[in-house]
Amino acid sequence: MKKIVMLKLIVVGVVGWVNVYAKHTSVETADTVFINGRIYTLNEAEPWVEAVAIKEQRYVAVGTEKEVKQWIGPTTMVIDLKEKMAMPGINDAHTHLYGGLKSLYYCNFDPSSNLTQIKIRLQQCVEDNPEQKMIMGGYWVSSFFDDNNIESPKAWLDQIVGADVSVILSDDSGHNVWVNSAALKEIGYKRDTIDPLGGTILRDKAGDPTGLLYEVAAQNIEAFFQDRWPQSARVDGLKYTISEINRYGITGIKDASTGFGDLQALYGIDKSAGLTAHVATSLFTPYGPRNKALDYDFYDDLSASNASVNLHTKFIKFFLDGVPTSSRSAAMLAPYKMDHKHTGATVSNTGMLHLQGELLINDLIELDKRGFTIKLHAAGDRSVRVALDAIEKMRKANNNQLKMHEIAHAGFISDADLSRFEQLNVAADISPYLWFPSPIIDNIVSVLGSLGQHYIPNRKLLQNDATIIAGSDWPSVSLTPNPWPGIEATVTRKNPFKESADIFWPEQRLSLEETLKIFTVNGAKALTMEGQTGAIKLGLFADFIVLKDNLFEIPKEKISDTVIEQTWFKGEQVWSTSTQ
Repeated sequence: MKKIVMLKLIVVGVVGWVNVYAKHTSVETADTVFINGRIYTLNEAEPWVEAVAIKEQRYVAVGTEKEVKQWIGPTTMVIDLKEKMAMPGINDAHTHLYGGLKSLYYCNFDPSSNLTQIKIRLQQCVEDNPEQKMIMGGYWVSSFFDDNNIESPKAWLDQIVGADVSVILSDDSGHNVWVNSAALKEIGYKRDTIDPLGGTILRDKAGDPTGLLYEVAAQNIEAFFQDRWPQSARVDGLKYTISEINRYGITGIKDASTGFGDLQALYGIDKSAGLTAHVATSLFTPYGPRNKALDYDFYDDLSASNASVNLHTKFIKFFLDGVPTSSRSAAMLAPYKMDHKHTGATVSNTGMLHLQGELLINDLIELDKRGFTIKLHAAGDRSVRVALDAIEKMRKANNNQLKMHEIAHAGFISDADLSRFEQLNVAADISPYLWFPSPIIDNIVSVLGSLGQHYIPNRKLLQNDATIIAGSDWPSVSLTPNPWPGIEATVTRKNPFKESADIFWPEQRLSLEETLKIFTVNGAKALTMEGQTGAIKLGLFADFIVLKDNLFEIPKEKISDTVIEQTWFKGEQVWSTSTQ
């Protein structure tokens, strides 16, 4: 039978949009059909296809053009991909949604900045905000003041900003801060202030605070000043975050430690305008040591009252230790290197543990029973072992292996513990921005010696059948939520931001196929959305991206330059280079 076809061409960047009206023999027709693509599905049974059809947010056909064209009907929009590569959207399993607030309102500078550059930047921030009595920002390299031989960060900052503005600037780990006299005065940190449990107020020979604060002391002052941001600024920041992640091809994201104000703001956004990504929130628990169990009913109620269509709230975050940088606060099995400059953030030279023992085990048992997915920050090999031991006891107590829990920043893992990840159904949550040759890894090596050169054992984990998930940890260790430099670094173990022959622990490199699975399929598991997103497969949400270049046809060192031409979330376009 002769077909009657009417074409209307609308050019959008390099991808052609065509509305096709055709006689269709099937009762069902698709909302949108994509043809002429190089579509990498992350479905092992059918890795590459030419075309897909979408109806009511989900894939209803995946395969050849001939197969998929059967879904074209009178109202179907047909999009010619012109042989562009498409793939599932990225699922970032570890980020911080306050990165948008930081991008819009903080005083930011690159960790590679020198003394003069930071001084100029701080002066500019004061001049640009003459009425503001608080400046938050960062990031310093963890060893900045040691490297520059500045004995009193407080005095150095006072000379730049004066005595009327409180300055609170984080280091590149996100765990330690540098502050001036005004900030110390406002929170009440002075000579006779007792160090908070699990934290250190560094002091000079006279006993006065120097302006360097480690761990709980740092977290307390950041929380004190962050509470001053109005809710309108939080909403602005969160909307900016979602826009940014869509721009980089992210359609699913897990916030690694969600404050209650941000949770309520996210709920409001999703109920009113709708979030354009699957967002999971790891509810914040008190940072540092404590001597009583959490209020489980409180977290249950908080989760239930803020869950919505695209906002998934049955997740929670624990901090077991600090970071393996100059603060030496990650809990290690072997001692840190010590030097005459280090005044110490810990009572020993193997780091600190915030939580352990029966308190931690009982919390895990109860939260697992209540259906929470648990993310445990454990940056040292000793804290990783403590986390695995606690999860093992939780598994025995609850007699189930069903829910995958996570150990975040599991960079240092004893060989004896590698197989336990798969045995206990625990994911290793890694951040690729932490391991390539860079100032932060240089700092880690400086305090751990040769052990620091064996950080993030990806290949070893896969050889032990562990599930790896990954995230940018933005804005703590990365300047943007862009996942593509991290994907490149996972494949190359090189610094994606500069040309260099240096390779960090090359034996742990992964293939592009293995890496993309981590950032898509495994990320969906971290969101507890396996079988809902993460691959291009019948019945899953149509969350996918169109790339300027085919990742399998370009040099590995060019992956970090990836440009996303289109991002689609639940079958709706949420980003396009042509409309920006």
